[in-house]
Amino acid sequence: MSKLRSSTPLPTDPFPRSAYHRAYQRCIDLETAAPNLNYPQDSLSTLVSSRLLGHLLRLAPPGNGQGHVARDIEHAKGDDGMMRLAEFYANTFIRASVKRYGGTTAPSEHASRPSFEDVREFYMDTQESQLDHRTAKRRALRRDGYRCSITGKYDVSYIESLDETQVDALDPPLESVGTAHTNAAHIIPEATTTNINGKNKGGAKQAPGVWAVLSALGHPELPLDLEGNKIHRLENIMTMNLECHALFDDLRLWPGIPPTIAFNTRTGLPPPSPAYLALHALCCEVSWLSGAEEYIENIQRRTDETRVLANDGSSATLLSNALLPWMV
Repeated sequence: MSKLRSSTPLPTDPFPRSAYHRAYQRCIDLETAAPNLNYPQDSLSTLVSSRLLGHLLRLAPPGNGQGHVARDIEHAKGDDGMMRLAEFYANTFIRASVKRYGGTTAPSEHASRPSFEDVREFYMDTQESQLDHRTAKRRALRRDGYRCSITGKYDVSYIESLDETQVDALDPPLESVGTAHTNAAHIIPEATTTNINGKNKGGAKQAPGVWAVLSALGHPELPLDLEGNKIHRLENIMTMNLECHALFDDLRLWPGIPPTIAFNTRTGLPPPSPAYLALHALCCEVSWLSGAEEYIENIQRRTDETRVLANDGSSATLLSNALLPWMV
């Protein structure tokens, strides 16, 4: 897991002999000119815009991902076009990935809610057709050994369902890792399958801006793989304690991506997807390296505070940014 400073200057061009050199140099040039350029209220600053695009190009998946970002940068018209492009990525990729900003979604079910009086009942919900939040939580707990994937702490309610002999047989021992309440954390947020009214309408009408960016970053299969209730598939779920879940949803925590992930032979249940974890990590790193998180928090705060739009049109930028993740 990692936490970075809120703004980091772009490093020396990592693409000196690459097709991406020209695009990255535009980001460097915009960063250099930023102190002398003005930007509208409620917009991403010029400095953050340059760093967001540069870090995104540098860290995006090699091949189609970097190629798409580079083409967007090269086609942007002037500094204003670069800033509009940065705002697009900030809203459709980063802001839409922060759970509390991404849209209306059902709260995570508390770990103590399912009944653990009969442990056998805990194993029953294993059919792929039963895709909902509660079932996903139960299946992920089973796959993850009833432990937080980040800290290794055992789920409180699971431990309470065991007798003393079963507790003594735990590996690792209970006293070495402790317990915590856990949630089912979605790697790609539930809100990406919800339209602006908070109702699932099917793949063709779900958060088109968000899906377009995720697809462009090298994962064109995502809209079909995660549409509707498939957002709860186990590849998109990790068991986390409440603190880790909050940090994960705020883009302040991202696990390292192992080079290989093996199936748990005891359960046969699929592990979290390395591709989804890599997208989450990319979103976190670009947000923190560029300083975009401050812009996102400001947009959300002002959106929450603005009950009536101004007659003089001064709220237009704020409204546009609030709606951008859900627009084609």
